[in-house]
Amino acid sequence: MNAYRVLLTRGRDGCVVFVPPIPDKMRETYAYLRDCGFTELGED
Repeated sequence: MNAYRVLLTRGRDGCVVFVPPIPDKMRETYAYLRDCGFTELGED
């Protein structure tokens, strides 16, 4: 139980989600994540 609690607290400062560069198959996933508020690394 304690190990699980520690895992839940590790991502408080941020999270990186990698969307592979497969334009045809990942276009909808990328658009959905952007609509949810995700930003690309390097954006201001």
